[in-house]
Amino acid sequence: MSIGPIALLCISRTLKSGKLAGFSSGMGVATADGFYAMVAGLGVAAIIQFLGDYKGLFFVVSGLFLITLGVKIFLSKIPSEKVSESGKDYLKNYFSTFALTIVNPMTILSFIAVFGTLGIGSDGDEPFSVLSISIFVLGAFLGSAVWYLVLCTGIDYLSKKLSSKSLTIINKVSGIVIVVFGILTLLSMRSSLV
Repeated sequence: MSIGPIALLCISRTLKSGKLAGFSSGMGVATADGFYAMVAGLGVAAIIQFLGDYKGLFFVVSGLFLITLGVKIFLSKIPSEKVSESGKDYLKNYFSTFALTIVNPMTILSFIAVFGTLGIGSDGDEPFSVLSISIFVLGAFLGSAVWYLVLCTGIDYLSKKLSSKSLTIINKVSGIVIVVFGILTLLSMRSSLV
């Protein structure tokens, strides 16, 4: 339950277009988290190796995407009333955060750490039962989904209490922070490859 660049993106979308816009973004994150939990539960060593081998590429893609997104958020204006989004926009929100989470090096590295801690993917491991894999995947997905529901609901509630000027400042700060996260991601790529 951290407030990183993807949570800031969900906050920005909630401020601009309402709770469903932010939550549809959060569901993309939850789906990606569920995917990585499934990989961990199934112990897919080849995928784990692939993620480790190409983490530098993931750092570059993720960093550039975050910088672009941060600039876009910084330059966007918060309307005086929330802009309604269509179902198509909710799908776009969902898939954009899904893609960002899938290539996010911090997500990848944290799940690799989980793999190592649980001993998943190493030779000689007994595979988990279908029930335990299902609980693991469901737990990762639901935990992430509930966090984004609470976050977006809270931000939507607070946005009704704040002035348009305050919301614009919050949006600009969010954009700057996301750009900084993108730059740090690009800079940290070098240390991760050593």
